[in-house]
Amino acid sequence: MNTNLNPTKAHHRAVPPTFTRNSGAPCTPTNTPHPPAPPAPAPADTTCTAYSWCVETGPDHIHFSPNHTIPDPRGGKDGYLGVQLMEFDGTRPPHAGFQGPDTWSDLDSAGLRREITRIREHLPVLEALANQLAADELDWEINRIVRAEIERTGDATAVLSHILHLFRQARAEAEAEGEAGR
Repeated sequence: MNTNLNPTKAHHRAVPPTFTRNSGAPCTPTNTPHPPAPPAPAPADTTCTAYSWCVETGPDHIHFSPNHTIPDPRGGKDGYLGVQLMEFDGTRPPHAGFQGPDTWSDLDSAGLRREITRIREHLPVLEALANQLAADELDWEINRIVRAEIERTGDATAVLSHILHLFRQARAEAEAEGEAGR
């Protein structure tokens, strides 16, 4: 007795499939319009059993993690700062390959942490340079606009007077907003 409550599945089990082509001739089940079954998944034993971070597959004796790299800001294929874990044939402990511009260093965990500290200490310098650059870019753009306006009008005094008026107006608005917020 069929205990399957789905009558469609029960029907397909009881009646062999027959199909007809547009010509009316019956098709064999091998010519069914159903796609073939997907391939079986790869066996689970293809991952490295020595290190969870290893991206090598199958039996391997050389182990690499993904290479974590800061991309080149110009869009180049190589990054300019990267690190990757690795271990070769059990001849020495795992280590980090640290890639800087035109350099490569093999580091243990303490060495990698020292590099992280050096990078962290350098970030405020980079931030200060970015802030200085933003101010210099703004100054350059203001000077470009002022020079162009003086050249266009031929009257430096009027242009500078107008700019001074705009700065005073902006300061007054900022002070008014500050007083309103108190």
